[in-house]
Amino acid sequence: MSVGETQGAIVKLILPGLFAAALAVAIAPAEAGVFYQSIPDLTVAPNVAEGSCSTCISSGSQWTGEMFSLSSAETVRSIVFTAATATFPASVTLGFYDVGGSMTVGAQVGANFTLSTSSYETIAPGSQPTNIVTAVLGGGGETLTAGTYLLFITNNSNLALPEYLGSGNGIFVREGAPELAPGQTYTLLGNGYDIGVALSNGVPETPTWAMMAVGFAGLGFAGLRRTRRSAAALA
Repeated sequence: MSVGETQGAIVKLILPGLFAAALAVAIAPAEAGVFYQSIPDLTVAPNVAEGSCSTCISSGSQWTGEMFSLSSAETVRSIVFTAATATFPASVTLGFYDVGGSMTVGAQVGANFTLSTSSYETIAPGSQPTNIVTAVLGGGGETLTAGTYLLFITNNSNLALPEYLGSGNGIFVREGAPELAPGQTYTLLGNGYDIGVALSNGVPETPTWAMMAVGFAGLGFAGLRRTRRSAAALA
């Protein structure tokens, strides 16, 4: 067997595997690793576009969040949430809390996370654009045992989180206090509303590896075609 024939045989063997790997990465579901999502689809039009305003001075220092339950221990490593474009922040703070008695905020679980919102996609499913923000928690994330928790997404001022008709677990705290703290009373958003949020135990991957795999597969295919043309010319 000539060198050209050997190369062609090798490419023929690895080409299907390269394409399969590339396609597997490229079409992997975005929800992989998600263990809590407030509504089935975060890309739908919100019922209230501006929604509940977090740390809005005009609303008496209001903090907005979501109550959620876990049936087993999970580590939160990344979060996806929606924010109104009119109040899109440079960064936000994410905090987890236990549920206290009589609709009060319990003890904080771990420390606050400062999330960069540099990774986002602006969509326009309704009359007003919405930002879908993806952020990774630092330090390996936060491990939560089975139970019910409160999460709050805030920034330094005026962060509007859209509201969606869902299971009614959206919450807010409004006491006029300068800081969110255990013991404060929380209230449901009402009307069956949730904020748009998804929690994942995985770290989002960029599509770079998939594109590289597709590129390498394409180069292999091109090499195979050149080898075949050369062999035909010599015949």
